[in-house]
Amino acid sequence: MRGYRQEDVCKQIGVTHSVVSHWELGRCAPTLKNVVALQSLFPEVFGESASSVTVKQLNVMLPDVIAERDFYKDKLDRIMSILEEEMK
Repeated sequence: MRGYRQEDVCKQIGVTHSVVSHWELGRCAPTLKNVVALQSLFPEVFGESASSVTVKQLNVMLPDVIAERDFYKDKLDRIMSILEEEMK
């Protein structure tokens, strides 16, 4: 994933910059599809065990995902930091 800009990540997972901004600000959480896409792009952020999580399993976990929005916001903040470092 190294060398990608935020623009590239948005394109890879099919979202706009404004969607990512909403995630960063905690206005909304990524959809399950986007979480899976982010996991594949940033396995070092989500951990090795996350790479085997399926969309079906995430659907079962949805209530916990919603309850733990800060957890995902922290992950997104780390992803954004990685992207910012890559742009330097």
